[in-house]
Amino acid sequence: NKSIGQTVRRNLVINSIVPILFSYADKMKDEQMKERALNLLQSVPAESNSIIKNWNKLGLKSDSAHDTQGLLELKNESCTFKKCLNCPIGIRLLKSQGI
Repeated sequence: NKSIGQTVRRNLVINSIVPILFSYADKMKDEQMKERALNLLQSVPAESNSIIKNWNKLGLKSDSAHDTQGLLELKNESCTFKKCLNCPIGIRLLKSQGI
């Protein structure tokens, strides 16, 4: 008897179940189902990986996978392309450094 671990289950919810549910709800124009998908993401504990740990070092704490998914997206779409001046967090960090 082999079973999947808690981390694998959590990653399946975050990276498969929630996106599929949300996408289906969007296609069907079902706002309640979209809200349930987002609530599910908020009920999953925050992820812990190198990107999230770097955000934590900057003082941004995450309470749920909803938060960490947002931070991962921000890193991938803004930070990677050095769009700091188009980002409220980037602006705040630059100001705190006296830049």
